[in-house]
Amino acid sequence: MSPVGELLRERHRVAVGQLNAQLAEAMELRGNGFETGDVIDAGAMAADCEQLDMVAAALEQQVIRLQEAVDRLETGRYGLCEGCGKKIPKARLEFLPWVTHCVPCQERKDRR
Repeated sequence: MSPVGELLRERHRVAVGQLNAQLAEAMELRGNGFETGDVIDAGAMAADCEQLDMVAAALEQQVIRLQEAVDRLETGRYGLCEGCGKKIPKARLEFLPWVTHCVPCQERKDRR
């Protein structure tokens, strides 16, 4: 396996672990219930649950994007811009390993 493939799979594995930990923390917090404490405690717990849910949603999107990148790697399309077909610069892929467009094509896409 190539170093890029190993790194991509490792990032995916780490993101899945983070997502699972976040979901477990949210379940544990919800499992404690709102029975004890006062209204302020219940409000704080609800806010904490909402924050955990938002982080979990972001992590879930990251896991999906990384899995799609792994799929592209396996089919030989990883690192190729879906807009122009040219190679996406290595530095861009290192920073955002799930990107599917080079910067110029992404800018054109964003303007639409």
